[in-house]
Amino acid sequence: MKIGSAPWSDAEFVTKLAAKLIEDKLGQKVELVQTDVAPLYQGVSRGDIDAMMMAWLPETHADYYKRVEDKVENLGPLYEGAKLGWIVPDYIPESEISSIEDLKKPEVRE
Repeated sequence: MKIGSAPWSDAEFVTKLAAKLIEDKLGQKVELVQTDVAPLYQGVSRGDIDAMMMAWLPETHADYYKRVEDKVENLGPLYEGAKLGWIVPDYIPESEISSIEDLKKPEVRE
């Protein structure tokens, strides 16, 4: 069995955890494959990769998923309520940066 993952620490964690459980509980040998997101979706849709654990749906990976959704099976979320966003040091006033557009401000760039 081949499980694919992107080169992110959270993807690496859940992928290695799944591999360990599959090997220990099911006795199935697992090969880990690390690549970028687009090749992961393509690989699963072609059968070159059997699973991936970090499909950021329904929003972040929507374009990738849309291209292969009729060729893959979505087994649902690993966890819910996760947030994706920016973290800004507390010494920067909220009035200075409240959007990505604010990063273009000369006073913020310095």
